[in-house]
Amino acid sequence: MTERPSGDELRTLMNAGSAALTFNAPMSQHRASDLIHTLASWNASDIVDFGCGRGSFATTIAAAIDSAHVVGIDNVAEFIHEADADSAATFDVADASTWSGPCDIAISIGSSHAFGGPVSMLDRFADLGARNAIVGDGFWMAEPDEWCVEIFGDMPAGLEAVQVGAQEQGWEVLDLDKSSIEEWDTFESGWRKGIRDIGTDSAGMLADEREAEYARYRGVLGFSWLCARRADEMTI
Repeated sequence: MTERPSGDELRTLMNAGSAALTFNAPMSQHRASDLIHTLASWNASDIVDFGCGRGSFATTIAAAIDSAHVVGIDNVAEFIHEADADSAATFDVADASTWSGPCDIAISIGSSHAFGGPVSMLDRFADLGARNAIVGDGFWMAEPDEWCVEIFGDMPAGLEAVQVGAQEQGWEVLDLDKSSIEEWDTFESGWRKGIRDIGTDSAGMLADEREAEYARYRGVLGFSWLCARRADEMTI
């Protein structure tokens, strides 16, 4: 009987799942293009992507907005080493919660945990002097069961709670959206395929396990997309 992978094998398989994706989040190419259009409209000099992973989004931003200095930050050295060496972006192995440097725009996609949660994250962005932020993060689209809460933890219940949370931290919400089910399905299927392609029994087991879990949180776990500006930056 095949045992569930653990330790180094589990990390290898998980990395294979994320490596199979262009963006390690439920984000379509269309959404990425829209976000880059928004970034360009903010006329920033320094854009920092916290928790950038292998740097795909930072690389895409740098290619599209050549007037900005784009920095990708991640604490996993392996990911940073895999980032595109020919990219116009700069990559740094660092702890997102303690990194400091020029930052007009802060980006965090699925990385609020690195700061201790969304509240601490938005406070840190303000401390860095960021005047705009793009945040992709989890929230509950529907009432979660005990299993979902145990696996994913406490999260805002609905997009309105995401908006209120940002406003309470001194951010003005410019746009707020959520990943579609199609984006989720594409993300999850791509992640599982990356693992299955390893071809081992343990890889198949992990992919099957993820598929069963996704059936439980599909339509319940959401992913919000927040575009915000510091309230004191708003024109009155």
